[in-house]
Amino acid sequence: MKKLAIRREHRINETQAESALKDYVDHVAGIAKFPDATGGTPDFDTPLGDSLPASIDPETAAGLASNLRAALPRIRELLGLLTKRGKEDG
Repeated sequence: MKKLAIRREHRINETQAESALKDYVDHVAGIAKFPDATGGTPDFDTPLGDSLPASIDPETAAGLASNLRAALPRIRELLGLLTKRGKEDG
């Protein structure tokens, strides 16, 4: 019974991790510019310019920049893993 519970917990954790990864990537993709402003194909080639929401004050911006800077190595690692998995025969 204990092994079954451990397997079930592992499966739940994998499901949560998959959901978190999908949500994270979707949210990051959400900052891309959308040509028609309603969705569709994101435009990752056009620079964001000065398009930060006005509600992001300097203190918030500094905190977010610090968090993003710390996360960049993990983002690169995640990109590599997703690219590798995408090339696997399924």
